[in-house]
Amino acid sequence: MSYPIQIGLIARSAALLALAWRQFQNRRQINRLNELSDDELKDIGLTRSDVRRVRHAYPTPLQATALTGLAREKSMQALLQSRSVKVVNLENPALSEAAASSMPLEGQLAA
Repeated sequence: MSYPIQIGLIARSAALLALAWRQFQNRRQINRLNELSDDELKDIGLTRSDVRRVRHAYPTPLQATALTGLAREKSMQALLQSRSVKVVNLENPALSEAAASSMPLEGQLAA
């Protein structure tokens, strides 16, 4: 084996080891989320079904990112609804109309 080939082999081995470690860490974090109570999950903006759905829908390396994005999206929607701002979903306008019809108008109290 020549010197450049050895370095390439070491670099690829290190990259595979790093990927395996990251997948292990992600799986461990998902398992920890499953151990939280419903109230604790609600505090971070998630539900048990969110965790279950992401666990089965995404490959392990993307699960943490997907859950983070989902929690941010939910908190942003809650913030916008609390300020009575119309939420516009450009991908699916029907969802925006349904959300707008369920939101109280400014000055009205929610029942």
